[in-house]
Amino acid sequence: MNEENLPPERIIYTNIDADTLALIEVALNCMNTLADAQLLEQGRDDILTIADELGFRFGIAAIELEDTGEVDDHGEKIYKPPGGVFNDEELDDDADLPTASDTIN
Repeated sequence: MNEENLPPERIIYTNIDADTLALIEVALNCMNTLADAQLLEQGRDDILTIADELGFRFGIAAIELEDTGEVDDHGEKIYKPPGGVFNDEELDDDADLPTASDTIN
């Protein structure tokens, strides 16, 4: 990607070491958890918009998850991507799977 042709607000930063990238991913996950804790929908949407933009700028794609309805031994909800972790589960015909353009932004 030619970064000089993008407006400054749409630059994707790619020269990031693996440890920093892992920290950014953790921060984005925390932002998503924080968004779920918001009382007002606007606050939730604002936090998710910021997280999506940060993910875009650092080339981190969002992963859609669904609640399995199960809990682990510690009482935490278990989530999985549509189609299963290894994309080996059958999907409903009307399931909305994310496309490449849906996973960033």
